[in-house]
Amino acid sequence: MQKEGSRIEEQEGELKECLHELHAVLREDPLNEEVQQIRYRVYESLLEVTSSPSSPVLPVASKEEKKGGEISQQQRGEKSIQKKKRKPDAQEREWCPKRRRRMHPKNIYSIEKPDFVELSRLYPSLKPFLKTTAVNTSTAAASSDEGCRRMSIDFQDDDACRELVRVQLHHDFGIEWSLDPPYLVPPLANRLNYICWLDDVLSLWSRHRTERRCILDIGCGANLIYPLLGASYVGWRCIGCDVNADALQVAARNREANPDLAPLIHLRLVSMQPCQQQPDDDGETKNPKGIISSCIRDDDGELDACMCNPPFFSREEEAGKNPKTAFGGVSMEMVYPGGEEAFIKNMIRDSAKHTTACTWFSSMVGKKSTMKMARKMIHDLGRTVVRTTEFVQGKTSRWALAWSFVAPQDVALKPLSRTIL
Repeated sequence: MQKEGSRIEEQEGELKECLHELHAVLREDPLNEEVQQIRYRVYESLLEVTSSPSSPVLPVASKEEKKGGEISQQQRGEKSIQKKKRKPDAQEREWCPKRRRRMHPKNIYSIEKPDFVELSRLYPSLKPFLKTTAVNTSTAAASSDEGCRRMSIDFQDDDACRELVRVQLHHDFGIEWSLDPPYLVPPLANRLNYICWLDDVLSLWSRHRTERRCILDIGCGANLIYPLLGASYVGWRCIGCDVNADALQVAARNREANPDLAPLIHLRLVSMQPCQQQPDDDGETKNPKGIISSCIRDDDGELDACMCNPPFFSREEEAGKNPKTAFGGVSMEMVYPGGEEAFIKNMIRDSAKHTTACTWFSSMVGKKSTMKMARKMIHDLGRTVVRTTEFVQGKTSRWALAWSFVAPQDVALKPLSRTIL
């Protein structure tokens, strides 16, 4: 069994080394589709290796014992001890294959957790934000073992979160990025989960199989995270739309800082929704268009998909109540009259008026109740194909919803090529 364990460790080390080499190639040539596909296959192989059982198979009673031979109390005790599963230690609980498999297998962060010490060595600007934390508070309190503690950052500090994202984008993707407060700082693993899942959905069925996929990002914000990651990680062309002109100026700066990706990203200023506007003297609003119709143009053709991270809150007072994280955000990024439920309702209604504008319409969802409402509303529209999933990052759960008016009905039941989250 020791030989088996050492063989698995050796395979894991070789695969991780291969991944680092592939990342280095993609930093120089982020649009190399052949290398991207090789990286996906290596990821899957690494997941299989790290998820292989490393403990021996427990013995079972022989046929003779089952038929009539009495088992002594001592034997029963021994078997009972053998059948007990060994509890993982603190480090295993913090980062074990089960937890990694809750992220999408194409997600770079499903393989290895960030090494904050190494990142701070390579990027000294991150070092002031490092702090020592207990992996398991109860274990750490009862033991002085250093294995129960690790370095992390203060996720309640928005400056620390902003600097971590900047460092990770440069280190893991070769992306130059900066963001002024108080714009929303995107949690990378969560955003990458959405991109990888939507790419899988597009692999199920798309009208443009031989062309580079074009994605509409509704509300790209100043951070421009979906277009930047979509272009660098899966090679999408992206149209980023937003109602905030100031945010788009920051987004344009981030686009131009990455000349290899800039040709794949187009930015578009759109009008606010009527419910977001103050009526004029006649009681009318300037833009009667919906969420989808405000973003699309006649010359866009048939887009492969749209994606959206909707405003989750209906009032500013609701935002920023999570004491465990601090990702900032301005009002336009976080607040919409009626909250995410109203936003997604309006998005679904408008998609029914433009059924062929996108092969897939999709959105992130923050509440289970909103997901339930949205699924019923889409099914009530008639002939639609719906796909859903859940994203888990730490103790936070988010859901994603995709629907299509043009995909064949059997696509609703087809398994995704990579469905593990």
